[in-house]
Amino acid sequence: MSAHTELVSRLRAAWLSGKTRPMEYRVAQLEALGRFLDEKKQDILDATALDMGKPPFEVELSEISICRSELNHTLNNLGTWMKDKHVEKNWATQLDSAFIRKDPYGVVLIIGPWNYPINLLLVPLIGAIAAGNCVVMKPSEISRNVERLVAETLPRYLDKDCFAVVTAGTEETTRLLENKFDYIFFTGTSLRNTQSQPSLQGRETGVELSRQAGCRSIGKYDHTGFMLLPPPSGSPSVGRIVMTAAAKHLTPVTLELGGKNPCYVSDTCNVQNVARRVAWGRFFNAGQTCVAPDYVLCSLEMQEKLLVALREAITEFYGPNPQESPDFARIVGDKHFQRVQALLRSGRVAIGGQTDAQTRYIAPTVLVDVQQDDPVMQEEIFGPILPILTVTSLDDAIAFINARERPLAIYVFSSCKKVVNQVLEKTSSGGFCANDTIMHMTLTSLPFGGIGTSIPGNKVLQGSPAHRRQGKTRALPAVGEILPRVLPALPSPTTPPTAAPEPLPRDCAWHLCPSADPPAFSGWAGGPSLVPMSGPPPPPPSPGVGPLARCRLIPPLEFRLPVPTSPGPCPVPGL
Repeated sequence: MSAHTELVSRLRAAWLSGKTRPMEYRVAQLEALGRFLDEKKQDILDATALDMGKPPFEVELSEISICRSELNHTLNNLGTWMKDKHVEKNWATQLDSAFIRKDPYGVVLIIGPWNYPINLLLVPLIGAIAAGNCVVMKPSEISRNVERLVAETLPRYLDKDCFAVVTAGTEETTRLLENKFDYIFFTGTSLRNTQSQPSLQGRETGVELSRQAGCRSIGKYDHTGFMLLPPPSGSPSVGRIVMTAAAKHLTPVTLELGGKNPCYVSDTCNVQNVARRVAWGRFFNAGQTCVAPDYVLCSLEMQEKLLVALREAITEFYGPNPQESPDFARIVGDKHFQRVQALLRSGRVAIGGQTDAQTRYIAPTVLVDVQQDDPVMQEEIFGPILPILTVTSLDDAIAFINARERPLAIYVFSSCKKVVNQVLEKTSSGGFCANDTIMHMTLTSLPFGGIGTSIPGNKVLQGSPAHRRQGKTRALPAVGEILPRVLPALPSPTTPPTAAPEPLPRDCAWHLCPSADPPAFSGWAGGPSLVPMSGPPPPPPSPGVGPLARCRLIPPLEFRLPVPTSPGPCPVPGL
């Protein structure tokens, strides 16, 4: 018996014993996971810095804080999620009890990714623990330091009888997949050059605690599981390998295979605000984000304005030389660096373009004169490169989007609500954001998923009443619906923001760091470099709480994007 087979058998025996089912056990394991995040925070910051040069702020926001939010949400709702759901009875069963019980799948495999190695490994784990599963975790070997940290320290916090970490490369992962699991979560991108991917990878994100399969007879227990999603680094071909391995055991599997996320910018918008939000979403984590805007569609006139504004935004965020900025990450490995660097040959470099192979640095770059058949448009970029393609009209942009695989997210910027609605209604994607980018990923209240090669599956929080299909609630759309495409609670450029009880000044925002009061800063609140406003210095943090070095701000959205004073006419004919 191989080591992997023995491990899976041991976890299955623990699950069959019923050890993971009591609510008290699940809560204890979730609280232990919270202690891991608290006690190993500095180790996480150090490991991600070594692997990808991630700024502390980006790690705090995209790795640690999101995990904490998911953890708190799960602990606050676990009791409700675990309750039986009583259902309607017919004339012959009035004296009986009919209900749905949510049971765990059993032994779950989570294959983690390298781009968000903590977030996309632990968020699925939180869901798996909450649903009462045993779990095998396989962190990505590309993010070596995080892999070592997780493998050496996480098992000290969790029950070793029910949770295990496996470190493995391609061959070992292939052998691991030969074992029978009850659910597999894998994340991979749509990158075509799979030879540059040294291993299977995944960017699991998500918890699907509301899969309820066929309750056929009165009192029949139903199986609720969940999990899953991921993002970048792999390919549809690798996804097929995972699904083929799962099919041998009839194991359900959720994949996320990334995709190219379009961003349409209409002629009626605040160009400076668009540039800041697009630059924020594109260059966060050096562009290695599955939901980042992958390319921009706009008119030729808007392109010229946008180039000027993007140059200013990049300088505002990362200084005149981004290579010296502590707020800009690096490409994860040499093979990934070489792949992204080769994409710079597409079109013409209008901004950036500088590279340094020794430090795996690629400057925030904007390309123009890009053709549809250029290499940069044939695969998910997954790096700090933003191509701009010109279109003649909104209909032209919609046709361009619909002619390609359905993306994981679509972004649209316009001060005309009808333009936003037209893009929403006439396109199909996993996520949708109007007048912002990537921020929908921070909401635990929103499901996460895609269609086709972007993600055949999605995240749904346990207990969610939505997304039912043929009597099942497994994070799939109802018949005739598309997967969730949600407009987050963002201020419309044409509608003043809802007044807060005590609104902050325009140039102020709440501090991400846990200080007693929000200090005042000038400039755009999402920018990496912050300059204190005139007046007394900001108050010191609360005793025993230290702020992040060069901690940036995440303000309320209504203060991050000023409302244009003159929205301009709606460019859509007949609207």
